Amino acid sequence: SRRNVVAAAAALLLSPTGTWALAPFTRHAPRRAFRLGASSPPPADLPGPLEHGEAYPDLEFVDYEEGEGVEWGDGDDLFPRMGSDAATDREVEEMRETQRVQNDVFQFQTYHQKFLEGREWRGEWTVYRTSTFMEGFEDVVDENGAPRLMRSDPIRAISTGTKIVTDASLPDYGGEHIRHSERYVPDPSPDDGPAPPAAQEEEPAPCWPAELDVYGFRGPQGNMFVGPAYTTCDADPATPRAAPAGRVPHALLGEAHAGPFSALRPELGIADGDVRMRVKLDYRAVPDGVPRAHPRLRL
Repeated sequence: SRRNVVAAAAALLLSPTGTWALAPFTRHAPRRAFRLGASSPPPADLPGPLEHGEAYPDLEFVDYEEGEGVEWGDGDDLFPRMGSDAATDREVEEMRETQRVQNDVFQFQTYHQKFLEGREWRGEWTVYRTSTFMEGFEDVVDENGAPRLMRSDPIRAISTGTKIVTDASLPDYGGEHIRHSERYVPDPSPDDGPAPPAAQEEEPAPCWPAELDVYGFRGPQGNMFVGPAYTTCDADPATPRAAPAGRVPHALLGEAHAGPFSALRPELGIADGDVRMRVKLDYRAVPDGVPRAHPRLRL
């Protein structure tokens, strides 16, 4: 799914060495301080259940080794099982959806305020292409049999983002969306000075939805904001299909954005003050001429 691809790439981006970093931890299994049994008689100086009962007459002591007369329960009195009561299921799902919507709004608003509002990002892209999609180099591989990475000319970009309000009356900012913009400019001429901004004839495909709304931060779509970092994603379905009308029920959201895709374009970004680093990944179907229900995507 989009989220799995973005999460895996984010782990590589945010790790300084490009590898997984696992924090050490120790898990201790619960154990008794002592165990009574036929093969292990209690020491003479160790108080038994009778002595404990005498010392604490208001408490009830249960010998769990016996197992008889012990009411374990299954917790249904506190947490009813899903499916046991339709009305309860609806109430629980409504509570969960309320929490999801609150998280959607937080991510939508914070992403816009922190990375886009009042900002114009100017930078230079270092572009790497794989031999898989370069004419005349399709069969070129490295010593491990993987496609070769070839560095091409850098491009200069000016990136902005604007929040568009189409219906302010809708609750939870449902009538708002973010529209990204990225203009590519030519290199400045050394003789005539900096050239005025002008769009290139061919621009890279976007790595974000055309209209990124509040619901777009639900998770499976691949858009997320965490601390100083964010991810956005856009994809082309392998077979043309109409976008679902309205919001897809949460239970079906993962399936609706699971593919298959003919192209997948995630972006990962991390910012510190006025400095931002971004990584764009452009996955495309291998042009082998073989029709496939699930196209093979390569970077």
